Amino acid sequence: MNTIIKTIGIMLLAVSVGLIAGRIEWGSILPIDVIVDPVEPIDEVEKSPFSDDGFNVLIVEEKGERHKLPEDQRKALASVRLRAWLQDNNIDWKIEDQEDPQEFGDQKWRDAMSLPRSSIPWIYAGNGKKGFSKALPTTNTYNELIADLEKLK
Repeated sequence: MNTIIKTIGIMLLAVSVGLIAGRIEWGSILPIDVIVDPVEPIDEVEKSPFSDDGFNVLIVEEKGERHKLPEDQRKALASVRLRAWLQDNNIDWKIEDQEDPQEFGDQKWRDAMSLPRSSIPWIYAGNGKKGFSKALPTTNTYNELIADLEKLK
């Protein structure tokens, strides 16, 4: 036991001397950097998340949890205006539950459903050339969503 205490004491003394002499930086002893999750969320992307050339929009949600979403998101997901805008602009669109089986759907929807996302609800949109993949906005959802989609027209 005395040997362990002496060893610890010597180590503390060496570190203290190193700190005072400037040969050891404090950050090298105690980590002071923020640890960042190695999984980077997918935000605005340059290329379309869809494999075909059409204008496609997929919103992925957890339908059983919709009631827990912020009010703006709930309103946008249930919005007749959003559906009308998508139809008026000839956009092929779906709102899918993240747990729905995809084995019988079109390949473009299966491919998009398999893309990574860091939260729910999530939107994938693309016009064949460019697009985006990101979390559905939590405030002013309808207006932000339409503004983002207008950029792809």
